[in-house]
Amino acid sequence: LRNPPHEPAPALSPLEKHSIRTFFALKHSSRAAFEAVRSSKNLTWGDSAKDLLHYDGVEKLMAKLTGIYSIKHDMCWDTCLAFTGPFKNDMRCTQCRRHQYDQRILRKTGQRVSRQFHTILLGPLLQVL
Repeated sequence: LRNPPHEPAPALSPLEKHSIRTFFALKHSSRAAFEAVRSSKNLTWGDSAKDLLHYDGVEKLMAKLTGIYSIKHDMCWDTCLAFTGPFKNDMRCTQCRRHQYDQRILRKTGQRVSRQFHTILLGPLLQVL
């Protein structure tokens, strides 16, 4: 908030613009719907559409252009609470006692897979307006 960018946004390629327009056109649809449209375009136009961004790529590009990023927090699988603040070091939910991480995946692969929620800070959002 203290040092907002003063330079203009970088020029976007036609495929980046198309990816963003498709993203907004499907804003009430699922990630799978976006990827299906993207896949269809790639099948129809072949190599000319190889640079069309994936859903995550569009999200990252939008965050870079606007300066608005989400902060991810692990949360209980039953959405009881977030493992942040006083619960940051807890491995089980204090409400329902479920593990923070999916125990099957943790045992098989060692990966810590958890349910997450995103927080979008108000300051950068207001600054963009």
